[in-house]
This record gives sequence, C-alpha cells and structure tokens, in this order.
Amino acid sequence: MNLLTAIADTLSPRVVYRASMLLREHERNTWMAIEQFIPTVLAAAIQFTHTEEGAAAFLAMLDSGHLEGKIISELEGLLSNRIAAFAMLNIGERAAAKLMGDQMEPVILAVAGEIQIDESATREILALTTVVFLELLGRERAAKRLISYDPIVLLHHHRRKTARALPAEVARYIELYENPTEPETRPMPVRFAGLSLRFLKLLG
Repeated sequence: MNLLTAIADTLSPRVVYRASMLLREHERNTWMAIEQFIPTVLAAAIQFTHTEEGAAAFLAMLDSGHLEGKIISELEGLLSNRIAAFAMLNIGERAAAKLMGDQMEPVILAVAGEIQIDESATREILALTTVVFLELLGRERAAKRLISYDPIVLLHHHRRKTARALPAEVARYIELYENPTEPETRPMPVRFAGLSLRFLKLLG
C-alpha cells in the first residue's frame, strides 16, 4: 500500500470541492495545502513512532478512536454538513496535535504563508488530511490486512518517499532524514514478532 498515493486518491476532486466550499477557500488553494500536508502528516507519524512508546501510543490512537475506514466512505456527505464536518475535523485536529506536538502551529503558519490562504482553513485542511490518513490505516487493520505492529512497519517503509516529498517549509520543523547516519536519527527497534524494524528493513 502506497500511503502517499492512497491519501491523495481518497481526497478526490469531489472531496476537495466539498472541503473548499466548507472552508470558503479556492479549490486550487485547498488542493495545494493538501499536497503539502500529505507528506507532512506521514513524516509526523514516522517521527512519532520512532520509539516503542510512540508506536504503542499510535496504535492506541487507532484503536481508541474507532478509526476503521467508515469516515472515508461518508467523506463527501460529512463535508456537506457543517456540524458533522467540524465534528470530524475535530478528531483530525486532536490527532495532528498529538503527532506533531509543538511543531503543529509553526507548520500551519508555514504552509498558510507559502500558499497564501487563511490560517484557520489551513488548520482544518491539516485535520482533514490527518483523518483520512488514520482512517486508511484503520481500514486496513479492520480488514485484517494489517495486524499487530504492521502499521508501524508500513509507515517506516515510506520513510524515503516521504522525506523526498516533504515541503521545504515543513522540513524545517519536521526533520525526516532520507539516509540517516547518526544513531539518534534512525528508527528505534520497535519490536514485531521478536524482530526489530531495522532488521525487517534489511530483509525487505
């Protein structure tokens, strides 16, 4: 599963149109922000799951939020109803805040400034992108295609692609090294069936 492509495909032109109407932003600006936030959210998740504690917290986030892909199938309808839309976006905003921590506000300001769109709309676009990302992983787990630590392995397999796609204005705040050399920049050995992520990468 290519997460970068899957998120982009889920945020289809019809979804972008609904989001732009909801946020009162031009469709082109809404899509430009989404393009910036797809690798941003992935990078934040990769960094968040860098340790065993972060990986466990990420899986708990999927489980406790009941993120099983149901939102994806109702995305257009949810975005057409302001109350439902902002309830959904609130889920995404809380998740983004957990994944990014103190870097969330600087990232929002950087993207808003780069694209020249309203800061509040930028925040909601980040929330939408985060919800879709989590729902895609949740749907895979619910369908039994991902079990145990598989979501973490999948995330870290996207490390290089995500590093290359990360916008320059975001990379200042979320560092994601394409070819890590220092020990502290490498993924920690999150355990999966007795093996570490680093060992799994060698096998892959």
